[in-house]
Amino acid sequence: MPKYKQLEEAYSSCLANGEIKIIAEVNTQKIKDLVKNAETNISAANIIKKALKKDSREWMNVYINCYEAIRIFAEALLITEKLKVSNHQCLFSCICVKFPNLELDWGFFEKIRTKGMELIIMGNK
Repeated sequence: MPKYKQLEEAYSSCLANGEIKIIAEVNTQKIKDLVKNAETNISAANIIKKALKKDSREWMNVYINCYEAIRIFAEALLITEKLKVSNHQCLFSCICVKFPNLELDWGFFEKIRTKGMELIIMGNK
């Protein structure tokens, strides 16, 4: 599993490694498309969860769809700031740093990011 980093450490590492890039312009159509995709993931998660029993392994799919929705919304948000980010840890560190007024919880993002990776790995076994 990936090593846990504090927010400042993760963000600094992302900057130093060139994982956060400035894009030329805000592509509003891409933002709209990303928002639609995120909403589709949420809708799919809601459909799946209605059919599941409490102990079903398919809850993993609900989790992954919800995680993907959060990730896609974050990507869309950063495009509004003319930023593109290469990986999930850098994506979440960037939104936490760039939008301090939102009072986002870095620990929450790290928890869902690493848990999602565990579920994907477990699902592939």
